[in-house]
Amino acid sequence: MPATSSETMKQRVRYELRTRSARVRKDFFQSLQIVVSVLVAYIVSEKVLGHHQPIFAATAAIVSLGYVRGSTHARRILEVSAGVVLGIIIGDVLMLLLGRGMWQAALVLFISIQVARFLDKGIIFTIQMGLQSTLVVLLPPSPDGIFSRSLDAIVGGLCAFLLMFIFPKDPRKEPRRNAQVLMNAFADVFFSSARAVKEYDHDKAWLALSESRRLQPLYNACEGDVVTSIGM
Repeated sequence: MPATSSETMKQRVRYELRTRSARVRKDFFQSLQIVVSVLVAYIVSEKVLGHHQPIFAATAAIVSLGYVRGSTHARRILEVSAGVVLGIIIGDVLMLLLGRGMWQAALVLFISIQVARFLDKGIIFTIQMGLQSTLVVLLPPSPDGIFSRSLDAIVGGLCAFLLMFIFPKDPRKEPRRNAQVLMNAFADVFFSSARAVKEYDHDKAWLALSESRRLQPLYNACEGDVVTSIGM
């Protein structure tokens, strides 16, 4: 029994390592996009606009690009970018009117969340607006002016979107891989169903039904891949 348990644990560890390594390889190109986007946004804000330590440009680039999949890739980048920019603008305006402090930060956070919920139902949009506006109030004032951070955020969001647009992922790769997995799974279900009917076996029929119900996530992934490819 201990040997069996140890072998099961080893298999699970190997499976987890393979799965995590595959995820790293799969997202390698997008990781490179994020790094380049952050560097470009920071350099543009620092060298071209003359801002000191434009952290919000890098932050906007990271959270805007992110690891996005599905049919709303471009829209999600625009929404997150808008949330970051609006949050920073609200923070700048309210800090100008109310000053800096804990109660001001709480009020800014509350107002930002309410505005975000009014503008968009997305959770990420709300989180980014609230987070960025609060950081503006809590962090020391920028030496570059009251709205310099808002401009940095715009630069970061634009860099993320332009990088995704100029260097998009191959729209054929993911659909082909997922379609192959789906077709193999369909074949297994058909084979199991045919064997259950031929042998008039209730247990095998129930197993085939269970396998067919697990096809829905694969089908949804393939459908999303097709929509994403068309959009790209």
